[in-house]
Amino acid sequence: MSIFRSVWINLFSAIGVMIIFSFPISELFGTFIVALAGEARIAQDPWVGVVGRAFGVSILVLLGIGSVLVPLELLNYGRFYEKHRDDTQYWRGVVRQFLLISMSIFSLLSIVLFFVIFAALT
Repeated sequence: MSIFRSVWINLFSAIGVMIIFSFPISELFGTFIVALAGEARIAQDPWVGVVGRAFGVSILVLLGIGSVLVPLELLNYGRFYEKHRDDTQYWRGVVRQFLLISMSIFSLLSIVLFFVIFAALT
């Protein structure tokens, strides 16, 4: 397998594992959002639980990337590329850029979902 394919497969599978692990726990966020809605009419809407769960997944994946993948990459334990190659520096930069971009995407998603939820509650 070429290094191009192996790096991207490893990165996307790591993010996928984070999403899979965070999905069952994210139901707590949906319950929390419904509890925040309280007795309001919005608590009866079915989309509140779905948006709360999406918010939970994005927050938990963001925490997982920031607390697991980034330190492993920075400490050179979680390499998504081969160590002794000529283009190791290039792939190290690609991996770090991907991790930063994915953290910014999940951060923006969390902020947007936060405003969607609380705009509907007020």
